[in-house]
Amino acid sequence: MRVAMHNVLIDNRKKLLLAARELFLEQGYKASVDAIIDRAGVARQTFYNHFKSKKNLFAEAAKRYSLEVVVYLDGDAEDLRGSLIRFSQAYRSMMLSPDGIAFYRRARASNHP
Repeated sequence: MRVAMHNVLIDNRKKLLLAARELFLEQGYKASVDAIIDRAGVARQTFYNHFKSKKNLFAEAAKRYSLEVVVYLDGDAEDLRGSLIRFSQAYRSMMLSPDGIAFYRRARASNHP
């Protein structure tokens, strides 16, 4: 029973992060907590069980988004050049993707750090 409850908590957190990412890309930081909760399909209390505020959710969503690229730095320590090339290719692909461009535009427009 404890494992099932833990999985539900993880699933709800993932739902919130996915909804937040989508809405922050669509609307920028002005996306409301209510819209995020609605899109995630969770209760308001569930949101606050996982995040203190929209600011905390935004920070974690942005961190997870950036970690998608940082992962490319892992690899053979002896092949620094190769690791840097893989990282730069992944970074370029992510930043020039529709989500990357939307994230950049929304971040610039929202004046949010």
